[in-house]
Amino acid sequence: MKTIISQTGESYRLAALFCFAAFPLFCIPVFFEGLQHAAEVWLGMFSAGAAENFTAEDQNIRLVFGVLKVLAITAMFAVVPRYFIHGRNMKAALSFSNDAKRAVLFGILFMILGVVMIFVFGPRVVELLIEGATAKQKMAYPLLAFLLLGFPLQMKMNNWLTRIFDDEPLREGDNKALNKAFKGGLSPVFLLSVLPLFVLHYALNTWAMGQTMALIVPLLGLDSLVVGLLAVLMGASTYVVYRDARAR
Repeated sequence: MKTIISQTGESYRLAALFCFAAFPLFCIPVFFEGLQHAAEVWLGMFSAGAAENFTAEDQNIRLVFGVLKVLAITAMFAVVPRYFIHGRNMKAALSFSNDAKRAVLFGILFMILGVVMIFVFGPRVVELLIEGATAKQKMAYPLLAFLLLGFPLQMKMNNWLTRIFDDEPLREGDNKALNKAFKGGLSPVFLLSVLPLFVLHYALNTWAMGQTMALIVPLLGLDSLVVGLLAVLMGASTYVVYRDARAR
């Protein structure tokens, strides 16, 4: 437990270091989260009684901006670990090999699949399987199903990370250590690091519901910054766990 806490603290320290060292990159997920919020406000999502008036077309528009945000977060997930793996050299971090580019493309497609599965097809499947399913069940069950996909794919995910990072090929011991560190693609350090910001992210969105524009704008503006930090922290915590597992 002491190691997990230490790694979590280092994840926050490295995330802050990256934000200062590469502020324009930090602004990328902030911008796309803000863009999604602008679309949501335009669609009336935060107005009183929005749930009753939100149409399928509105949801599709929101989904498009959501995918753009996910792509921005995926970019940080790739660049932040590369920055530290390659000696805090930003030029090296942004110079992806052809193999790394293919691995990133696969990751992007996988994340888009996850978004569609969780927000489009998943809720419909839950409705078919569970009569009178609640909104929380329609969101939670598809998300859980998507996360469970990581367990049978763990070995492939280890090699996928190495390719994205343009790091040295994995040895057998590395793979075993990474399997132990990442459970289905996630680690306790990753969850402990990002959970507080996830809670704050959803709290800010909840607080903005039904408020006047004078409150909605600062709340969603703060939320955009939280999502930007969340994206960097995802990459930083992944790097810390990946680095320590390979060093064993």
